[in-house]
Parts: sequence; C-alpha cells; structure tokens
Amino acid sequence: MSSSAGDGKVPAPSLFSSMKDIDKKTGEFVRSESTLRRWIDADGTRDGFAADGNGRYHLFGSYACPWTTRTLLTITLVGLEEHIGRSVAHPNYQLVTESAKGWVFTSDYPDNSGCGFKTLREVYLKHDPDYQGKWTVPVLFDTKTGQIVNNDSGDVLQMLATCFTSVARNPQVQLFPDRLRDEVLRINDLVHAPINDGVYKCGFAAKQEPYERAARAAMAALDECEHLLSTRRFLAGDQLTMADVRLFATLIRWDTIYFVHFKCCFRRIQTDHPNCHAWLCEIWQLPGVKGVLPLNGYIKDHYYQDHLHINPHGITPIGPTIDFDAPHGRAERFPVSSTAE
Repeated sequence: MSSSAGDGKVPAPSLFSSMKDIDKKTGEFVRSESTLRRWIDADGTRDGFAADGNGRYHLFGSYACPWTTRTLLTITLVGLEEHIGRSVAHPNYQLVTESAKGWVFTSDYPDNSGCGFKTLREVYLKHDPDYQGKWTVPVLFDTKTGQIVNNDSGDVLQMLATCFTSVARNPQVQLFPDRLRDEVLRINDLVHAPINDGVYKCGFAAKQEPYERAARAAMAALDECEHLLSTRRFLAGDQLTMADVRLFATLIRWDTIYFVHFKCCFRRIQTDHPNCHAWLCEIWQLPGVKGVLPLNGYIKDHYYQDHLHINPHGITPIGPTIDFDAPHGRAERFPVSSTAE
C-alpha cells in the first residue's frame, strides 16, 4: 500500500506517473515542462507544419485529462470535427512495458488515425524511436510526416482556435480575439498555476506544507474568478475565449472529483462560488460540450481507479451528481455577448 501523503514518503514512480514530478525533499508536486512544442501556421514556414484542414492532424488524448478536455472543447466550439481526427484512450492505465503503465487503445477506445497504434507510447516512438520522456496527453500528431507537432495543451488549444478558421464550421467563434488578447493572457496566468495545476499540487502533495500552500493559492484564485464572473459574462469580458476553456476544464471536475479525491474540500463551486457555477452551466449547455465530458463513468473511474497512491482500494464514490443543465441566467444578466451558440 502507498504511504500516506502526510508522512513525506513518496511512492516509487513509473514513467507514466505524475508521481515522478514530486520533489522528494519538499513533497511538492512540480509538473515537468512539455518537451515537444512546434507550431502550425498558414504555410508551414515556421516549423514545417502547414494548416492543412484535410485530416492531416490527429489529436490523441483522454476524456479523463483536463488538459485534453480543453483541446477537445476547442475542436467542438470552433467546429473542426471533420478536419481534426481524434482518438481517446481507454480510461484506465494498462501495462505498456514490463515496468510501466500508460494510456492504451482498445477495441472500445481505438486509434482512429489509421496508424494502428496500440499504446500512446507507440505514438511517441513513431515520432522518435529513442524517445525517453513521459507519454503524456494531449498529443497533436501529423499523420503525413509521422511527427508529433506539439504535446503542450495550451499551445494545441491556441493552434486549434486560430489556425483553422478557413475550414471551421463556426468561424465566428474567436477564442483568442485581438481586442481581448492581453486580458486572455492575464487570466491564463491567473488561473494556470493556482487552479489548473493547483488541484494536482493539492492532490499529489506528499507533505502538509505544500498542500496547504497550494490550497491557499487556489482559494485566492477562485475568489478572483468569482469576482470577475460577478461583473462579466465570461472571464475576459463579453465573449467566450480561451481563458474560459482553460478554467472550465478544471472547474467542471471540481465538485465531482477534486473536492474529495484531491482534497480540494476547502471550497465547493456550486455553493461557495455561485457565479462560477452559473458560468459552468452556461458553457456546459453549449452544443457538443457535454459530449466530450463523460464525468460519471469514464472520468471518475480514471481518477479513483488509477490513482492508487491516493485511493489504494480503487473505490469510486457514488455522487455527487451536479445538475449543470439547470437554468443559469447568464444571458439575461449580461445580454451583450458572443458565444458558440
């Protein structure tokens, strides 16, 4: 059985595991940086990847992963389903090598790229047979060259939001508009470390002090988001942007999963942050959004059954069930807006 989080002992990591990112001395979770960060542009002059909307690019990910969720949401909101292929791995880690588990593709969750990958590790080894890093999602893969374009979710989100407008079903959805660019970037900085990554800093902390530090930072950032959403329909202003997509992917999991599993029980979004909750409901109710968020089932099962260093018996709790389809009143309260509707 894994050591308790409070005793300062860190379980032995495997290659796939975020436990590898725990500082053994401080007990703090410190996420490793994404290592494959190239860019798509109109004609491919930057890194050799042109914005080809004919199925050239394929996204590998997991519904369980909030970093994948932000990319899948962008595909849905912008309307790129016919142009960017998607493969979602099995919700539970399985043996990929004799000593490490990772994401796998099965008959129920197949590789749809046409490359015949059985594991996410194979995607990385196709890119580089000598690859020694972590096998993380999401991955934006170029089926034409067999290369990974990028495995940083923020980069992938921005590329999907800005590089394929000419083929998008909803070109009017501008998630990174020039007029709000500075505010979007400011809010990204506001929420990334204390909230997006902060839930993992709380959940994976191996000592009390880094846990409490992460919890206090998350509370302060949540208060700021609650204030913003009491004065604006969306985080950056009157329009849905990348800032909303980034925060939504984390907060939609908060009450259902992070509250218990990652010890984020210092706040409930539904009761302690009513403006954030109403904002969650509005985005949840946009066309196609709930289709990439199987919260009860796939997502909960992954967290509770695969993070055995936190939940050693793999028991998935019953509830809570949050009604994100409830009326939210955001349109009436802030009538001038631009959404994906």
